[in-house]
Amino acid sequence: MENKGLTDWIILDKGSQCSIMEPKQVLAKSQAEFDAVWREAFESMDMPPTKPSVDFSANWVIAVFLGEKNKGGFEIDIQAISQTHGSTVITIKEIKPGPNCLSTMSIEYPYLLASMPRQSAEKVEFTSVEAIRNCD
Repeated sequence: MENKGLTDWIILDKGSQCSIMEPKQVLAKSQAEFDAVWREAFESMDMPPTKPSVDFSANWVIAVFLGEKNKGGFEIDIQAISQTHGSTVITIKEIKPGPNCLSTMSIEYPYLLASMPRQSAEKVEFTSVEAIRNCD
């Protein structure tokens, strides 16, 4: 999926199972940083997703993990990436299942990996917004 805004990004992978149990947001600016996040998230899994290939001379990787959720139906998306006062601001949207949504009662660990073009801003900030999926 490609999204347009002040900064474009591409979703590399998203899912409901990884090994990161606490909420976490990482901006990997090098292959070594991405490798470390990938190992932490997927190395201990029996069937990990295929690791995406990223050109770090032109891109960075956004890795967002919601941590443990006691039921299914949670999702992560990127709402926007913008430049503000010399900072890159990455706004993450956490989508929660509404009260009338059917969901599994299994424990899930939602994650999202996206690539974005390298930025000149020295500082990077993550912000979060919540949304509730309406299943009426």
